[in-house]
Amino acid sequence: MAVRPVALNELIFSEASHNFSQVLSSLKRSKHSIKHRLASIYEDSEFVTYVADELQLPLIANERCGSWYIRLEDKAGSVYFKSTDGHHGQWSFNTRRLNLHLLETIEKNEGCIIIDSTRRGKTTPDALSKTIPIWCAVMNRLLFPDQLSTHTVLGPEQSTQDSPRLHSPISASERAQINARLPIFLKDLQALNLPLPNLQAKLSKPLQQLFLTPSSHLSGTASLPFTSQSYHPIILCTASRQETGDNDDGYIQGAGDDTEMWAHGLTAEAFWRNREYLMVDTSEEELQGRIREVMEREKRKQGGGFQRVAVGKQGGFWVGKTGDLKSLELGEFDGLVLCNGMSPGVETVRQSPSEGSEVAEEMRKAVMLELGCPSGKYGSKMLREKLQLLKPFIERACTLGKAPKLLFVCETGKDLCIGVALVVNSLYYDDEGELALVKTEVVERLIVAGNFTRSPRTSGIDKAFIRQRLVTILNQLPGVNPARATLQSVNSFLIERPG
Repeated sequence: MAVRPVALNELIFSEASHNFSQVLSSLKRSKHSIKHRLASIYEDSEFVTYVADELQLPLIANERCGSWYIRLEDKAGSVYFKSTDGHHGQWSFNTRRLNLHLLETIEKNEGCIIIDSTRRGKTTPDALSKTIPIWCAVMNRLLFPDQLSTHTVLGPEQSTQDSPRLHSPISASERAQINARLPIFLKDLQALNLPLPNLQAKLSKPLQQLFLTPSSHLSGTASLPFTSQSYHPIILCTASRQETGDNDDGYIQGAGDDTEMWAHGLTAEAFWRNREYLMVDTSEEELQGRIREVMEREKRKQGGGFQRVAVGKQGGFWVGKTGDLKSLELGEFDGLVLCNGMSPGVETVRQSPSEGSEVAEEMRKAVMLELGCPSGKYGSKMLREKLQLLKPFIERACTLGKAPKLLFVCETGKDLCIGVALVVNSLYYDDEGELALVKTEVVERLIVAGNFTRSPRTSGIDKAFIRQRLVTILNQLPGVNPARATLQSVNSFLIERPG
C-alpha cells in the first residue's frame, strides 16, 4: 500500500522552533556583550604592553580605536590615520591629517609603535597596512629626496640596506598601484607650502614600517633588526588576534572598534581609570549602570580648557567647547564667538571700557557674537550665512588692543568653531600672524594710527589656499576633524563672497 506524502500544512512544529532564530540572535548578542568586549580589550592590551617592553619604543594610539589597547601610563601620544584612505582602489594621502607631530616623537625615540586593531575577517586594519605606509613613503620623498630606496611602499620580498623583511600584508598588485600614485600624493603635500627646512630639521633619518600582530614571533630586541643606522622603524602593531572560526571563550576581535554601537558613552581613558570597577562579574544591565556612573564622575572632573592655535610667528586664537566656558576664563578673552548658543548656567563677563568713552557701547558689543547655529549638518549649512557677521565683530574686538585674544567655541569644540577659526585665519591674519583690518569709523577713532594698516585679504583665496590654512590649524589640534558640510560652507563663503 502506497504511503501518501505529508503536506507541508500538516506538519506540526513546536513553539520553540519558531523562536530558534531569536535564540541564535540572543546568543550572538550575549557573546558580543559589553563584558566580553572589555575582557577582550584587556587581553589584547597585554600583548601591546609586551611588545612595548620588548622593543622599548613609545606606544602611539591610532585613534579612535588604538587608545582602548594602551594603558594610560604607557600612552605616549595619538595619531589619526584613516582606514578609508587605505581602502582598495581609494588609496589617498590625507592633507587634512598630516600627523606632523609624530615626527618629533620618532626622532626623539628613534622610532615608535603605532597601535590599532580591526574586526573579524582581517589580520591588519587598512590604516596600518596601507594608509601609514603611504604616509611614510610620501614623507620620505619630501624630506629625503635623494634616498630613492625609501620612496616606495615595500613588500615582503623587498628590502633596503640593513632593513628587515617587512612582512607586508599588501599584495604585489596593490602595492604597484599604490606606488604609481605616490608622485601625485607628493605634489598634493608640496602644494601646502609647508616650511620644508623646519620639517627636515625634525627628522634625521627616513621612515620604514614593520608589521606586528599577535601571531608574530618576538624573542627579545637582540634578535630583532628594528634598530638601524639608516632609518627610523615605525612598528605597525595590530592589537587583536585574528578569529578564524566560532570560539567558546567569548573573545571578540577588534572589540574596541565601533564604540558608538556598544560603549554607552564609555571612553578608553575612562575605562582604564576605572578598569577594576567595570570588569566585574555582573549583569549587562548593571554594567551599563556602572558605565553611566563612571561617565558622570568623569564629566564632573573635566574642567574648562581651551586650545591655542598659533598663526605665524606672533598671532593666534583659541578654540574649545561651549560647555567649558566659565566666567573667570571668559573674562580673559577680548572676543568670543559662540557658534551654537550659550550653555545653561554659564555667565558671560564682558570687558567694559573706561567710563566716558565715546564708543563704550560698540566695545561692549565687541566681546561676544552668538551665531545660533544648531548642531549637526543643518547647523553646518546655516554657518554659511552667519559667517558674514565676523567682519564687524573682528573689527570691534580689535578696539580692545592690537592683538586681541579671540576665542571660538561650539558644542563639540571640533566642528563649527574650527570653521569660524578657518575663516578668521584666511581673511584676517597675514603670513606673519598679524591681524589685517579695514579701518571703519569706529576703529579709526580708537586705534592709534599705524596699528592696523593692512586690509583683509580680498584676492588669492582658492581651495588650495584654504586647505593650507586648514592644515596649519589641524596640525596643532590632533583629534579635531570638522564635518565636511562645515568645510563646504567655509569654502563657499570665502570663495564666493564679494571682494
